[in-house]
Amino acid sequence: MRGQTATASRFWPVMECDRAVSVSSHDMPQSLYASLCAAQKKWPDRACMVDTAGISYTYSQLLDMTDCFSEELFRNYGVRPGMQIGVLLYDSIAFCVSIYALNRLRAVAVPLPVSCQRQELFALIGRTDLDGLIFHRDFLQWFPIETGKCFLLCLRETVPELFQDTVSDPALPEQDTLAEDPAILLCQSAAGTMIRNNTLTNRDIMQEIAVRRKAFQTVKSERTIFPVPDCDAAGRITAMGLFLQAGGCIWLRKSIRAVCTF
Repeated sequence: MRGQTATASRFWPVMECDRAVSVSSHDMPQSLYASLCAAQKKWPDRACMVDTAGISYTYSQLLDMTDCFSEELFRNYGVRPGMQIGVLLYDSIAFCVSIYALNRLRAVAVPLPVSCQRQELFALIGRTDLDGLIFHRDFLQWFPIETGKCFLLCLRETVPELFQDTVSDPALPEQDTLAEDPAILLCQSAAGTMIRNNTLTNRDIMQEIAVRRKAFQTVKSERTIFPVPDCDAAGRITAMGLFLQAGGCIWLRKSIRAVCTF
């Protein structure tokens, strides 16, 4: 069952700010991928992410990996605009590249919490009508060989070969992302077995990033550890988009016990 577009402000924690903040459409890129492209032009050699092994990645490297992976998804897995692709990955370079690659293809990313028990996870997946699933190898035993239209793609926690050296001839067709494109499908497990799906558009996400960047005056010298609980998909993607758009650096951690107040 496809999710319904809802008011974006419901899905982010209330900001602690002593002044009203407003932004216009001129203050924000059209999409996450457009934001990454703009940041790469400004700071190509600046470190933007450090993974759990201590390996640092620049904005140029992140964009190159994103482009390579999106080409792989487009050519070998048939990912097209509007398709819903599950993302079951830890906070890692693989998660970040997957989100940006799907956004480039105008597909809808469906972040799934790695902290879920198998039964709860399958209940979430069963309500999302996925066209594909990108997942960490820790969950390999949970999924049989794919059947029907849903493809399965297993990744390692570190940068998989799929992110590099992809043949790009002929070039991937240009697909300009639109502000109204659905970008993220939030799967929220409520009381009992009730599950609610809500869709965020590119405009929803980029507006939230713009508001938080203006409110907290995030700058390129800032660094952060990714402390967002994996059950808060909107918070994870907003934090990632905010610091990368501002030229900051994110230190990724596979698992961290912290309460996100951002």
